[in-house]
Amino acid sequence: GERNSPVQVVGILSNWTTVRHSGDHTLALQSDGTLWAWGYNAFGQLGNNSTSNVSTPIQVGSLSVWKNIGICSDASFGIQSDGTLWSWGRNNYGQIGNNGSSAPRVPTQIGSLSSWTFVTGGQNHVLALQSNGTLWAWGRNSYGVLGQGDTINRSSPTQVGSESYWSQVAAEVGQHFLAIQSNGTLWACGYNDNGQLGLSDNTNRSSPVQVPTSITNPNFPVKISTGYRTSYVIGFKYF
Repeated sequence: GERNSPVQVVGILSNWTTVRHSGDHTLALQSDGTLWAWGYNAFGQLGNNSTSNVSTPIQVGSLSVWKNIGICSDASFGIQSDGTLWSWGRNNYGQIGNNGSSAPRVPTQIGSLSSWTFVTGGQNHVLALQSNGTLWAWGRNSYGVLGQGDTINRSSPTQVGSESYWSQVAAEVGQHFLAIQSNGTLWACGYNDNGQLGLSDNTNRSSPVQVPTSITNPNFPVKISTGYRTSYVIGFKYF
């Protein structure tokens, strides 16, 4: 049933380090590198080779090599300690990143690269960083959120621009993203009906556009996050 106050998820464990929630399913990492999932599973997004829903955390596979996780509406993503990128779940917009060939119910590697460092998911799209500072995107491209200058879906990782100095990216929940370059400048792309790109208008952008701020240096901003139609930069909120 529903709860109106915080309830500890599972037992007395205190070794959880990262959690990602899509609205229907949840992924979480423990400090030992194991990956856990629970919730809605109609498309195999829990990674246990099933489509049955799960109401308590179950381990995804048996490996203890996971270091980063991402999530979108009905799909899941993870990066292992060797820098390889993996995906599983629904693939109706190419969000699995395997050229649209399948919708795996267990973690399946995307390509053969071992240079991935970070992955994050929006509604039905994914963005990821490589160790060389390049930014990549794939999946549904509504409103140009993949940063390709168009609204065409992509079914495999596609580089955003040609820059190699991206340091952070956030694309949770909504259909826009924020990203930071290594010089501290802030950039935004995608859906902008509520002014969530911070550009003083309501015009969508299909390529990253720099967000005007009074401070640009490598130490600012230190944290970015996105909501459905909101963006957050440390203590400042763009509506």
